[in-house]
Amino acid sequence: MAYRLSHKDDSVQDAVRRIVRQQIHDVVRRIDDPSANREETIHEIRKTCKKLRALLRLVRPVFPDARKENAALRDIARSVSMVRDATTLVGSFDRVLAAYGTQLDRQAADAIRTRLLHQRDTMLAAADIAAGLAACRADLLALEWRSCDWKLEKDGADALRPGLRKAYRKARYAMLDARNTPTAEHLHAWRKRAKDHWYHARLFSPVWKEPMEAHVKAAHDLGSLLGDHHDLTVFLAALAQRPDAFGTDADAEVLAGLTRSLQDVLEVQAFSDGARLFAESPPALADSWIARYETWRDEASAHAEALQRALGDDA
Repeated sequence: MAYRLSHKDDSVQDAVRRIVRQQIHDVVRRIDDPSANREETIHEIRKTCKKLRALLRLVRPVFPDARKENAALRDIARSVSMVRDATTLVGSFDRVLAAYGTQLDRQAADAIRTRLLHQRDTMLAAADIAAGLAACRADLLALEWRSCDWKLEKDGADALRPGLRKAYRKARYAMLDARNTPTAEHLHAWRKRAKDHWYHARLFSPVWKEPMEAHVKAAHDLGSLLGDHHDLTVFLAALAQRPDAFGTDADAEVLAGLTRSLQDVLEVQAFSDGARLFAESPPALADSWIARYETWRDEASAHAEALQRALGDDA
């Protein structure tokens, strides 16, 4: 079953346990697959940790162990972050090249990319990826084992509404902070909270399929814009720290200017999209989603009862 609420779950507690179990099983299978690309496996580990941390934030007001388990997932993701960092610079450079490649000397651009690839490969060779994956595997399975005993203090709408409202409010305030003071730190903070909202939309996607799918896509697209912006911030930091790795001083200066120009474009689009995505107030959005959730759940119960009666009549 996918990363979403399901009629088959008897309670929100069961849904949380089931999602944790399924997500961890999926990523452990990938870790155990000798044919899987290691860098892609690490990406999946980090993505799984983000999904489960968002799930915990959704139920945090009614789950006493949420803070502890969130920290455990954060540490698992951090343990393999160096590999992700090693690949980010190449991707960011390619993004700038795709947008403004004609403004960079082709020979200089090829030389820069070759150096970045060499740097990435050197970092990956130095990292003990096998040991890191083994440690992640053990920690994820330990968390799955603990999840079998997780207890939520409430169920149904009462288990979902407080966390949904709080997480959405944080995302909305983070957007306002970023718009009022568009620093790299504020935009990165908004990105993290927007990503939580995307994951929450995915969890609620069955409750009203078509409208929620549109919301999921909008949240995903916003997260991608903000993610690209953050990667470019990391790229600029690397450029400032080691300008010699990016060619001549003139090459580095041109590249930095183009990178900032691309960030400006991403910011404009992100604020435009964010204004629409976060237009509702936190109480309004939470009430709307929970009302749909309760209708969806009641419809499922009515359908099950009708089916049971029909089967009884046939007997």
